[in-house]
Amino acid sequence: MLNDTLPEAQRVLSQVYRQMPAAQKAVIVDDLHEVTRRLFEAGVKARDPEASDEKILDQYMRQTLSRELYEAARSHRDGFRQRLERTAESAHGA
Repeated sequence: MLNDTLPEAQRVLSQVYRQMPAAQKAVIVDDLHEVTRRLFEAGVKARDPEASDEKILDQYMRQTLSRELYEAARSHRDGFRQRLERTAESAHGA
């Protein structure tokens, strides 16, 4: 991993993180995740401007989850979508 931080600066930063409350660390991690997700979405859109939200989500899951977890999530999502479609059809037929 590339590290351009001076050792003293790294030591101070590590000390700050160690003393930081867990809730504050969670906020930082959440913010970093959001930035990463937005960068990923922008990259997909740059390669495929017509990419749907579903396609972006599928690519994100494929790249960030293990194969087994991706397959389970995909299966669950497909099943949920099918149930929603059946519910919508029932509502229109009633």
